[in-house]
Amino acid sequence: MEPKLIAKTGDAHKDGRVPIKLYCYISKPVFLSTNVSVRPAEWHRTQQKVIKRPDARELNLILQQHLSRANEILINARLEGITLTAQEFKDRFANPHLREDFIAFFQHSLYERYKANELSHGTFKKQKVTLDKLRRYTTRLPFASITPELLDKLDKWHTKQLQQESKRNGKPLVRQGQNTRNELLKNIRTYLNLARKRGIPAPYPFNGISLKFSHAERIYLEACELQKLVDLYRAHHFAAQPMLGKVLRYFLFACFTGLRISDIQRFSADWIQGDELVFYPQKNRHHKKLHIPLTATAKEFLYREGGQVFETISSQKTNQSLKRIAKKANIDKALTFHVARHTFATMFLELGGAIETLQQLLGHADLSTTQIYAHITNKRKHIEMDNFNQHF
Repeated sequence: MEPKLIAKTGDAHKDGRVPIKLYCYISKPVFLSTNVSVRPAEWHRTQQKVIKRPDARELNLILQQHLSRANEILINARLEGITLTAQEFKDRFANPHLREDFIAFFQHSLYERYKANELSHGTFKKQKVTLDKLRRYTTRLPFASITPELLDKLDKWHTKQLQQESKRNGKPLVRQGQNTRNELLKNIRTYLNLARKRGIPAPYPFNGISLKFSHAERIYLEACELQKLVDLYRAHHFAAQPMLGKVLRYFLFACFTGLRISDIQRFSADWIQGDELVFYPQKNRHHKKLHIPLTATAKEFLYREGGQVFETISSQKTNQSLKRIAKKANIDKALTFHVARHTFATMFLELGGAIETLQQLLGHADLSTTQIYAHITNKRKHIEMDNFNQHF
């Protein structure tokens, strides 16, 4: 049914005015607001227009714009060969710029996908960073303007931003800088592809562009280094610095369970069920429940403190504290909280654990993600076998 304008007498305001709604039937009745309200006598039902008002001409122009927009949406859908749902029609009507401005489309689709649990929290945050960078680059980005030349300009601007940030932080811009640049382009490509799937005539300026990511070295603790930290904890070394002691406790617990800091920060005593941790990890878009057996050593770090199991601080302050702890323990490594997860995974395999079991414990959806730890342990074997060359 073609869109039409109707006076919703059943929704009359207290002053007697009735709202004029745009009506369309798309698998079910759809009513959309036009923000125009008139008295019943001021509405001509068959001609679908406002009458007997000094501003009738202006109001009718507004109503015709709404009607034209609705017809344009339906015509475009037929040309694209797609069948709109009622919600898709509402979205297109409420956000006409989504088909023109890439940044608006990116933002709308990002939050829509996150709300529908299509994106993990980590992926959402990474793509939100890309969106924020695009907004800093320009306020509006028409689809038609996204060309290889624009991507080149954007990449140069982004590189300059990274260089300035690197200079402020005093850190060299090396492999991670290239990965960050590629992450920006990868996310743009993802949402251009999504736009094309949704019938928007979006360009594809990535022909001949290869986005290669290099894996950062995974830092983990050797058994002797982990023992140093356990000894410091058992000796109450940080009794005079209670926050360092608290950080060390939840870091060590993660070393023996593989938990991420996002789960440590939301840790609940309810997760402890007998000799297991049973919970849904935050970074888990597949809603898969994890069951992690608790070893005697892991249980050593479990007790309530001020009504909660772990009293945590922010990720940034946690990592700052871990660097101080590493210095106290004479561990010459850049200790961050994620080192705990790498330590757990590496030691699990070195102690004879199966890669498939590790996959389940870490909550990886794909075994290939877990395989990186097998590569680490294999590399260690080659390094240690080379000791023969040092003696013979």
